[in-house]
Amino acid sequence: MPAFQDNKIAAGHNNTGGLINIGLIVPSGNIAFPEPVVMPSYNPGILRIRLDTLAGTSGFPSQIWLMPFLTYEQYDYLLATYCGGGQRGFVTIRTRIRKNPYANYNATLVVPTQDELANNNVGWGWQQVPLPIIRMVAA
Repeated sequence: MPAFQDNKIAAGHNNTGGLINIGLIVPSGNIAFPEPVVMPSYNPGILRIRLDTLAGTSGFPSQIWLMPFLTYEQYDYLLATYCGGGQRGFVTIRTRIRKNPYANYNATLVVPTQDELANNNVGWGWQQVPLPIIRMVAA
């Protein structure tokens, strides 16, 4: 199946050579990941009011990849491949911010726990699964 977006992911930081389109990843014995809904979930950082009364940001940018669905096997694949079996892991991603061109970032992938997804359960997995990508830094 062709990928319509260029949202890519790889395990670890500075791994641009390992980037693969998330819509082309097929966990063993399962189906391909859906392509995430990315826009308009970009957050440039924490809003701060400066001494000159103008607003600025501090911290790191983040973005949410909203997956239309995740099967149980896809969920386990994310944990094993990108989070070392935990709920968070360092990744390299290729994504776009607003309508800017695609670019590569080092970031942290946060996979929600199953109890956080309990209300989204549909028997074979979950629907509308948010995957926060935090601490984005250009790779």
